[in-house]
Amino acid sequence: MLGYFQHREWADPSSPDGKITTEDADAALERSMEKLKKTIDVKKVFYVQVVDAEKMRNPLVQGHAFHVDGQPARMSWSRNARLFAFEEGGYLPVLDVLKAITEPDGLGYQGWVSMELFSMTMADPSPTCPDEHARKGMDSWKKLVKTMKWEV
Repeated sequence: MLGYFQHREWADPSSPDGKITTEDADAALERSMEKLKKTIDVKKVFYVQVVDAEKMRNPLVQGHAFHVDGQPARMSWSRNARLFAFEEGGYLPVLDVLKAITEPDGLGYQGWVSMELFSMTMADPSPTCPDEHARKGMDSWKKLVKTMKWEV
């Protein structure tokens, strides 16, 4: 759900600034979050995935290392450039979306939160790769809990 609203209304890896270009991206995100709060039945939300994404230094278009002919740029981006929340290089409005889902004036969701990561960094052959990703995930979780003022 997070990805549906956020990616469709705000993020665009093929755009130079990483945002949609057809209208004001921030206003579109705000409208999308209002729609989310009004239309989603929180009883049907079983878990929320929290993840950020890398802002591409160069737009993800033909010639980019992640470009795959016939595959939407967002899909290539999602499969290769995700980051944990608060990691350097991330730029998505993760906290805005999460607040709309979890805060009492939003959906008031209180269930499971997961952190799914698809990143080229997962292909690192180093035996420390799993430990590094586990550490990054835990660091992200701790920052998220503190920032959102969640009790654990």
